[in-house]
Amino acid sequence: TLDDEAFSRDIATHLRNQSSLGWGIGFDLGTLLKIPTAGKNSNTVQLAATVRDFVHTTFRPVGSASTPPPNNQSYNLGAAMQFPLSFGKTRGGRKGELAKSSVLNISADFHHLLENIGAHKQLRLGMELRHPVFGVRLGAQHGYPTFGASIEFPPHTRLHFATYAVELGDAIWTNQQRWYQVQLTIGFNPL
Repeated sequence: TLDDEAFSRDIATHLRNQSSLGWGIGFDLGTLLKIPTAGKNSNTVQLAATVRDFVHTTFRPVGSASTPPPNNQSYNLGAAMQFPLSFGKTRGGRKGELAKSSVLNISADFHHLLENIGAHKQLRLGMELRHPVFGVRLGAQHGYPTFGASIEFPPHTRLHFATYAVELGDAIWTNQQRWYQVQLTIGFNPL
């Protein structure tokens, strides 16, 4: 009917007006500080700071489409601790050399510092148990739990799964949007 056609045209017009297309070149700045530890196989502490979109990336139009709004600077801080774990016998029986080792990583990140958003949207916590063949991850983002797992076998093949939530509202635990991601990577290394 005529009303259905007009409704469809209105939707298409609205979507066209809301869409934008442009190109731009952005720059990020970052620094990483690795704090010296006691020995080769001891714990590691790292501190990081980044400025995303250091130059306030603006976009140039492509064709007759409207351009996206410029990106604003974002300041981020992070800290991570890495604890090497060893299971089984050492390689070649040499003392201090880790066998097929696992690593426990613990991290905390503060995103969008100096912005007027809730602290629950700024703090991200994570913990990862990483083995040469698998990894398991737990954490929190926007006040919601996160989970991830990966298998890295056979060589050059990785299968990752992750789920996390984003708070769409202004207050914590008001309007959750949960995401699920699966990634398969198959690499080839002839050497």
